[in-house]
Amino acid sequence: MCRRYVGDEQTAGRVCGGSDVVGAGGIGIARGYDTAERLEILAKQLKGFPRGDQSVFYEIKEWKQHGNLSISFCQITTGGLVGVKVHLENEGSVNCQYSKVSLELLVEPNSIDVFQKYLATLAAKQEGIAKLIAR
Repeated sequence: MCRRYVGDEQTAGRVCGGSDVVGAGGIGIARGYDTAERLEILAKQLKGFPRGDQSVFYEIKEWKQHGNLSISFCQITTGGLVGVKVHLENEGSVNCQYSKVSLELLVEPNSIDVFQKYLATLAAKQEGIAKLIAR
């Protein structure tokens, strides 16, 4: 999920990408912040995806925040089914807790199209939410 975040001076004007993560230890949140311009580039790369053997990789590294968010998209079947791998890491400041999760999702091309349109709108207007729906 991606959405605009209005916060302190460090994150103002940046867009939040992340996910609520539910695991055996409870619920956690991993967030990364990036510019609308980079989200616009991602939206352009996803337009009409998948095409041939094209793959798309997107990453946010927040070393000051000790976190990382990466998403990779690739076609996995000739029928157009898309594999999406989401990797989230966060090092918390409380008791030096470290959380890491990787998700591999199967996504219909139509879901990529819908996500791409919302992502482009989010980047342009710098408000809203873009959700990627998987099987």
